[in-house]
Amino acid sequence: MRLYQWGIDLSGAAYETLHIFEVFLRNSMDARVSAWNATQTDRSTGRQHSGDWLLDPARLIVRLAGSDIAKATSQAQNALRAPRH
Repeated sequence: MRLYQWGIDLSGAAYETLHIFEVFLRNSMDARVSAWNATQTDRSTGRQHSGDWLLDPARLIVRLAGSDIAKATSQAQNALRAPRH
């Protein structure tokens, strides 16, 4: 039983570290993509994109992410409209 408990504790510690790493990685990626997006200019209007790459994505992001952006935007808007408890 002690060996099983040790395995459970080890797994818990590994997953805790993995979850923390995931948050740091996601935040770092968001910061870099936001900074890059803000340097891009819309070819058709000449307007500079904002740092908000989800709501104002540059052409390359639209090409790479495609319909995932629309899906994520919809999910975010639904979450904002949902009643808070």
